[in-house]
Amino acid sequence: MTDRAPLCTVAIPVYHRRDKALALGAIQSALAETRDDLEILVIDDCTTDGTWDLLQQITDPRARVLRNERNVGLFGNFNRCLDEARGQFVRILCSDDVLEPDTLDDELAIMRGHPDIALLTTRGLRVSPNGEVLGLQATALPEGVYRGDVGIAAVLRASLSTGYNALNYPSGILMRRSCADAVGRFRTSMRVVGDVDYFLRLLRVGALGVVDRIGCRVTVH
Repeated sequence: MTDRAPLCTVAIPVYHRRDKALALGAIQSALAETRDDLEILVIDDCTTDGTWDLLQQITDPRARVLRNERNVGLFGNFNRCLDEARGQFVRILCSDDVLEPDTLDDELAIMRGHPDIALLTTRGLRVSPNGEVLGLQATALPEGVYRGDVGIAAVLRASLSTGYNALNYPSGILMRRSCADAVGRFRTSMRVVGDVDYFLRLLRVGALGVVDRIGCRVTVH
C-alpha cells in the first residue's frame, strides 16, 4: 500500500467460507477496479479452514490483508474494517458478494458532488452460489437525495410496506467515513439487524443518496 491516503476503501470482512471461490470472487471484484486511489482492505476473523493461507497470495499494492487476534464476530469485524479503513469513503463488501464493475466511479462522483450525503445506496442483483441470476432486488425508494428526518422516515415506511430492508444489503452501500466516525460503530450485541440499525444512525448525521443502478451482486444461500 502506498503512503498516499486513498479516496475510498473497499473493506472485505472474511470468515469461514465453505466455498472458497465466493470469498476469492469478492476480493477479485475489488482488485479488478482500476482506480489507483482505492484501498482494498481484507480482514480475516481468525479463520481455521485455510482461508488465511489463500489471502496471503494477494500481491496488489493497493491491498492490505489483516487478521484479528481473536474471533470478534460479524459486526465486530465490520467495526475493525471501519477502524482500519484509510479512505474518505468506505464500502463493506461481504465476502460472498461481488462488486459490480465501474459502480465505484459513479458512486464516488455523487458523494463528492453532494458533501452532505452520509450514505449512498444502490440496488443489489440477487444470485445463487453458482452465479445464477435470481432477480433484481426491488427498490421502494426513488432515486434522489433524502435529507434530515425525511430520509429516515422514507426508509422506515418503505421497509414496513415491503417487508425487507429498503436500504439494500451492506455490500451495496457506500459510507462517508467522517459520518461513520461521528456515530460510532456497529452494535455487536445485535445479531441480525445491526446493519440496519447502523445505517439509520448514519442518517441522523447526513443525507441519504439513492442511485437506481446495480452496485453489487448478492449471493443468496
